[in-house]
Amino acid sequence: MIQSPLATYEEFSTQGNKSIPEYIKFEVIKALSFFPELQNTHIIFQLSNKTEKSIMKTRVSLTSLFLNVSKRTYVVVISNNFHLQDKKIEMSYIPKDVLVGWIGVELGKILAYETASNYQVLSYLFSSHFSKKFVKKKELKANRCARRRMKAFVVAARKFILNKSDLPNQVIEKVNKMYTSPAFIVNFINTHSSV
Repeated sequence: MIQSPLATYEEFSTQGNKSIPEYIKFEVIKALSFFPELQNTHIIFQLSNKTEKSIMKTRVSLTSLFLNVSKRTYVVVISNNFHLQDKKIEMSYIPKDVLVGWIGVELGKILAYETASNYQVLSYLFSSHFSKKFVKKKELKANRCARRRMKAFVVAARKFILNKSDLPNQVIEKVNKMYTSPAFIVNFINTHSSV
């Protein structure tokens, strides 16, 4: 496991403002340790049994959307399994470093929400629903944020996804040159699986 240079596990686990399933507690707290500014942020991590194209999704809790920014609650939904091309991959088969990187990208999204007004968050939600280009831009921004803090973990997530795909080598090389988010890579692979 790659080491984190920032906040300790105890600093995040004793705040009482994070709801983390025991099953992924280590990975979540490890990822949080790279984001000390989220120490006082309310975040709920939920496991989902729905099979998704993406393994994680982050959103602002609608009940907290109209509160002061410091009172917002964020929800990170983590799927117990997801599809990559025609394969179903269960979370239990994903290495810890890969999960930490994936969670880190989701935490990068929360940082973006933290600096946004309520109006901007509503605009994000609307744009995310109707614009794939906006979603891609948001994913890349979160990925850059996470990569600056925890590059080895984000790269581990990218490599894991590419190694699990059946893409031709030239496509894998192209994706490797892009510093894209794990969610974007999964979507790219699923969209171009007939390549």
